[in-house]
Order: sequence, then C-alpha cells, then structure tokens
Amino acid sequence: MENRNNALHYKMYKSGKSIVYAGLATTAALAGLVLANTNATAVHADAATPASAAVTSQAATTAANSSAATSAEIASQEAVVNSASANVEQQQNVVNAASDALQSATNLNSTSAAVASAASAYSAANSDYYAARHAQAVAHKAANAASDSAAVVSGVNTADLTAWWNQTGQSDYNRVMNAKSNAQANLDEAQAQSDTVVNAWNQASDAVAAEKAGLKSDSNEMKALNAQKSLAYNNMVAVQNAIKTARNDVKAADKMLNNTKDGISLNQAKAIMDQLPALKKAAQEAEQAYKDAVQATKDAGDIANAKYNAWTAARKANNLPYGTDDPVYQSLSDTASSAAAQISRDEAGMKALPTADGTALSQAEEWAKEAQTKLDHTNSELPTFESNVKFFQTKLDEANKTLEEAKANYAKNPTKLNQQLVDNANGLVGIFTGQLTAAQAKLNGAQKAQKQQQEQVDYWTNQVKGVKDSARYAEFVNEINTDKAIVQKFNDAKTNMKNVAASAEKVAPLKAAYDEALQTLKAYQNQLAAAQAKLAAMKGETTPTNPDQPTNPDQPSTPDQPSDKPGQNTGDNTNNNTSDTTNKDNVAPNFTGEKNGNYYVNGKQVTKAAYDAHVAAQSLATVKTSASVKGASVAATANDSKALPQTGNENASAVVALGAVSAMFGLGLAAKKREF
Repeated sequence: MENRNNALHYKMYKSGKSIVYAGLATTAALAGLVLANTNATAVHADAATPASAAVTSQAATTAANSSAATSAEIASQEAVVNSASANVEQQQNVVNAASDALQSATNLNSTSAAVASAASAYSAANSDYYAARHAQAVAHKAANAASDSAAVVSGVNTADLTAWWNQTGQSDYNRVMNAKSNAQANLDEAQAQSDTVVNAWNQASDAVAAEKAGLKSDSNEMKALNAQKSLAYNNMVAVQNAIKTARNDVKAADKMLNNTKDGISLNQAKAIMDQLPALKKAAQEAEQAYKDAVQATKDAGDIANAKYNAWTAARKANNLPYGTDDPVYQSLSDTASSAAAQISRDEAGMKALPTADGTALSQAEEWAKEAQTKLDHTNSELPTFESNVKFFQTKLDEANKTLEEAKANYAKNPTKLNQQLVDNANGLVGIFTGQLTAAQAKLNGAQKAQKQQQEQVDYWTNQVKGVKDSARYAEFVNEINTDKAIVQKFNDAKTNMKNVAASAEKVAPLKAAYDEALQTLKAYQNQLAAAQAKLAAMKGETTPTNPDQPTNPDQPSTPDQPSDKPGQNTGDNTNNNTSDTTNKDNVAPNFTGEKNGNYYVNGKQVTKAAYDAHVAAQSLATVKTSASVKGASVAATANDSKALPQTGNENASAVVALGAVSAMFGLGLAAKKREF
C-alpha cells in the first residue's frame, strides 16, 4: 500500500511537471509576442506626429503654402527650360549632321584638272622644303660635330685644358722651352767648335809624331810640340764634354716636355692649344651655317605653305586625288603601306617595352588585369563574409543573452527544467561561436587575400604606369597615331575618289537642308532664351548678358587640312607658323563677335553660319550646367525628406525568436515519454 501510494504520488508529480512545462512554454511564447507587439507599436509611435506638435505647427504649415506654390512654379519653369534646352541640343545635333554632310559634299566638289595642277606645284615646293630640312639636319649635325671637336681634342676637355694652360701650363712650357733653347744653343756652339779642336788635336799629334824621330824627347822643340798637343787634347775634351752636357740638357728638356701629367704632356697641351683657335673658328662657322640652313628651311616652308594653300583653294576639298596615277595618290599609297608596316613594328616594340623590374609591358598589363580580376572577385565576396560575421555575431549575442537569462532563472529557481534551459543555451552559444569563428576566419582570409591582391594590382599597375609615363612609350604612341592617321588619310582619299562624281549634285540640296536646320535651331534658341529669362525673373536673378561659349561645330566653309602641312615642325623648332585664317580687322586673340561685317570666334575669322552655331552651342552648355545643378539640388532635398527611421524591428524579432525557442524547449520537455 505504501509502495502504491508512493508510485501514484510520483506519477502525479510527473504529470504535474508536464503541466508546469506547458505553462512555462505558453508564458514564454506569450511574452515574446507581447514584447514584439510592444516594440512594433513603439516604431509606429516614433513615426507618428503627436497631436500637440501638429497643433503647434499648423500655423507654420499654413504660412508655407504660399512659398510652396512659388517653388512649384519655379520647378515647372525649370522643366520648360530643360525641355527647351533639350530641343536646342537635339536641333544642334541636326545642324551638326547637316553641316558634316554639306562639308563632305563641298570638299569633293572640285575638278581633277585643278587638283592636278595645284598638287604638282605643291609637290615641287614640298620637295624643296624637305630638301631644306635635310640640309638643315646635315648642317646641325656638322655644327654639333664641330662643337664637339672644339670641346674635346684627343680625349682632352679643352675648357679644362685652357684653364690649366692659362694658370700654370704655359709658364711651365715656356720655362722648359727656354732651358731647351739654351741647351741647344750650347750644343750648337760646341758642335761648331768640335771639328776645329779635333783638327787641332790631329795636327798637334801629327807634328809630334813627325818630329819624334829627329828630336830628343827632352828637347825644347819636342816639349813645345807636346805642350801644343796637350792643349789641343784638353780643348778637344772640353768641347766633347760641352757637347755631351748640352745633349743631356736637351734630352732632359725633351723629357720634361713629353712627360705626361693627368694624361697629357706639355708638348701635347701646346699642340692642342695651337689647334684650338682654328677649331673654335670652324665651330663658329658651322654654327652659322646651321643658322643659315634654319632660315633656308623656314623660307622653303613659307613657299611650300603658299603652294599648299593654293592647292587647297583650287581643289576646294581635302585629300582628293584625281586618279590612281596622281602623284598625290601614289605618295599616299606608298606612305600608307610604310605606315601600316611601321604600326606593326611599333606595336610590337611597345608591347616589348620593359617595366622597372624588366617585365615586358604586354605581360605586365596581362598580370595587372589578372590581379584586378582576382581583386574584384574578392571584393565582391567581402560584403557576404562581413554580413556573415555580423549575422553570427548577432546570433551569438542573442544566444549569450538567452544564456544569461536562463542562468538567472536557474539561480532563482534551480529546477531541472531551468538547468536544461541553461544547457541548451550553452549549446546554442557553442554552435554560434563555432559558426562565428568560421565566418571570421573566412573574412580574415579574404581580407588578407584582398590586401595581397591589392598589392599585386598596385605593383603591376605602377609597373605599367611607369612604362606608359616614359618618353619612349609616348614616342611609340605618337608614331602609331601618326601612322594610323596616314593610313586613314589614304582610305579617305579612295572613298573621296569614289564619291566625287555625285558630290556636285548633292551640294545644293544639302545646303538647303543645312540652312533650314540652322533656322530651326535659331527658333529653338529664342525659345530657350525666353524661358531662361522668365526663370531668372521668377528667381529674382539677373540674366547673364555674355555667357561662356563652347566651341562651335564644324562648318562646311572651312574644310579640314591635311596633317602633313609643311613648315610646321622642322625638328629644331625653327618654324613658328601659327594660323591660316586671315584676321582682316586686327581683332584681339580672344575676341568673339562681329566687326565690320566679319565674324570672329576666339580671334579667328569664321563664316556667319559658324558664328551662329558657336553662339548656339554656348547657350546650350550654359543652360545644361544650370539645369543639372538645380535638378541635383532638388533631387537631393526630395530624397532626404523621404527617409523614415525604423527602430525596434530587430529587437522585436529577437524577442519573438527567444519566445519561440523557449516554447520549443518547454513543449519538447513536456512531450518526453514517461519512464514508467
């Protein structure tokens, strides 16, 4: 009976425990829902305007209605201005297209006979010009060579040598030469006496020998002969010694003159100094010859320019040979072929240019591109990795908060259920800790890779930039662009030759279309000016009377000139030809307007059509700038006013999640199978 009661009591306790678990789960779920609803209500409450604030601001709102209406009118007028500006811009494009078409037809409308005649005259003048340029280059080379010859003789810098010679060299040379001169004089004098004293010795010796048999050795006669012989011998020895001494002195002087110091001897220095005046004179003459050649090149260039202008005037077009047998066409063909081959060589040379570390430019560009691709990929992944870290950090914070709450509940009520909640929360913390660690490791790895990849990008970009900033690369670019222009010029010539027959018939209708388009543009410009004036008046501003003006569009009356016009660049900056446009009224370089019936843009005379289009383009640029700034300001204000802070959403979600977890724990424990 006791055991039965105990068992029954135990079962009742277990059954009660299920009720307790279910109660806790329900309470937790309800608490989560209530807190979530409370936070959501708080969000909406933050966004609402209190009644007292609405009452307080009613007067201000009423007062602002009138200014809001004015702003609306301004915005409406700005729309009108923008529409007018768009019309002007669209019509400007129509005018430009009509101008291009008319210009193309006008350029082709000339006779082949006039082209051939003018081309022949220009070709001859151009040949003379390039011959003068060649002569100038030869003279320049000769002047440089003469200058170098005067500057360095036998490997000796003449400027340094002259300074040394003037300071000590000349005095040393003169001193040694004086010593040598004296020694040579002594030698000459002694040698002049040598034969005399030798003859005297021989005669004295012969006299002694002749009288030796007939005279006693101690006789006065024999003593006298021996005395003469001895004197002759001493004289002979003295002269021979003088000769020897003088020769030694001459040799010593020669040695001093030929001994080198700092790589040069006194004799060499003297020889160079003797040559130097003639070398300097030759250098001066060569320099003058070069200057004369420069002037001759300029003169030839001026003549060629005149012939070129005559050729252009006769042809009324640009780049139009009269046939394939035209020397101009043949020259273009040959030059284009050479240019095409040179382009290939230059492009290959450009790709092979070495970077600072010796890598070929093409390889460095490829590696820079590859590094940038990797960096872009890493950069695209980084936001995801950062979001993952933030997400798991948030989850970990929530789990830690749940753990702290579970621990607090267990501290208040140390039941098995609360202990289980603590254990579950610990497990959740461990899971999120591991996930956060893994996410952070991925982020760290990506950041490290990003840094390394950025270093690679910077490195190879700088390597490439170093080459592209070099003078040699710029030379390649200029040469390639020049050669491409030559090839394109030849292609254009062939196209022009093909279209020249029909060009005359096209000019009249194209001119009519251009005039009509220009008149329409003027009408749109007037509408735009009126709209601008109205808008300025609404804003209380002053309409600008002389707005900045952009560049005028291409006009048919001024055909493009070939790029190889002579006299523009002689290689020595000796030609200073500026403009082919005649300034009839001597206006200032920056003058834009009408004077004496002539029209000018930035000091250059243009046609009236070009001037009108220039002014139209200026007005368009001014309006577009004003409208874009105003539109950007209005859009920024509107976007700022649309922002509404949203607070509490994340907290509400967290509370609901916490309630749901708690409910699952409670229901899970309640559903446990009884052990008996």
